[in-house]
Amino acid sequence: MKKTLLIVEDNLILCDILERWLQKAGYRVLTAIDEPSARRKIKGNNVALVLTDVRLPEGDGISLLEWSISQGLHIPFVVMTEHASIADAVRAVKLGAKDYLPKPVHEELLMELLRGLIGLPVSVPPKKSLMKRLSGAVRETERIACRVAPLNCSVMILGPNGSGKESVAQLIQQHSGRKDKPFVAVNCGCIRGELAASEFFGHVQGAFTDAKKDTAGYFETAKGGTLFLDEIGNMPPEMQTLLLRVLQERVYCPVGSRKELEADVRILSATNEDMERAIREGRFREDLYYRLAEFEIRQPSLSNARKIYCHWLTSFVSNIQKRYVWRPPVLPNKPKSPCFPTHGRAMCVNLTTG
Repeated sequence: MKKTLLIVEDNLILCDILERWLQKAGYRVLTAIDEPSARRKIKGNNVALVLTDVRLPEGDGISLLEWSISQGLHIPFVVMTEHASIADAVRAVKLGAKDYLPKPVHEELLMELLRGLIGLPVSVPPKKSLMKRLSGAVRETERIACRVAPLNCSVMILGPNGSGKESVAQLIQQHSGRKDKPFVAVNCGCIRGELAASEFFGHVQGAFTDAKKDTAGYFETAKGGTLFLDEIGNMPPEMQTLLLRVLQERVYCPVGSRKELEADVRILSATNEDMERAIREGRFREDLYYRLAEFEIRQPSLSNARKIYCHWLTSFVSNIQKRYVWRPPVLPNKPKSPCFPTHGRAMCVNLTTG
């Protein structure tokens, strides 16, 4: 029996295109142009998935999602939006939407999404991915990263040390509109408080004793691209205050200068800290946290991702063999083997030093 999908879209041309794509893929398709008619279709049919626009002539896609949840229905929702609204997309995902699609909708992306959510009735060749999708937990992290990438919102990546948080940040960069611009990674735990402003904003000649020439900071170096703030939980308090102002005003001044420069960067951050605890203890500003965490991604530890762990080790060993005359040890089946820690960098050292 064919799975039934509901399209809620008031643009009749787009609705017709989506309907033809889904019918060709082997689904039974229902359509609605507003929230009331969509509710009636859901009540009267066994709907496997709802593909809805955010803004409708009567009601909207988010309130339709809220209604579905209130009715105790467990129907996957995918939200479409052409307004590139961070608020709409983030709110929908936080409420329980499985995913979102930016308009114009591409058939390949739609089919890849449906394959992951409910499966495709007809065999459609999968799109190649940048990463090996071996672990369910890592695959989910990758999916979320790719969906949030086109939005120009700040993202905080949470996870234990060595779990690959910077790799997630790089994946977001590669799928964003800033992919051809610089990716600048900064370890906030290594910056001394008195040097923080100069490191981030740069300085002009003569700004202080050792300022022999104008020097660009991280914001200027990453201009147009992505600034990745690793170990954000260890950022000095004085720098937190300065960063908050930049995120609010989107401008900054190099040390020793009154000339304002545009802060044209996307901020991604990462930490292994319990940020709620850090805020309660007064170690991190709550207002800055909400600026940095418009969207959150939780990266699983390698100990919770056995398949990706073993694949990662195999790939690493293969690369080492190409560089050195070296006979590798037998790789373990369990991530928590005493010889192989669940910290990515520790694995590298362990393997290369024998």
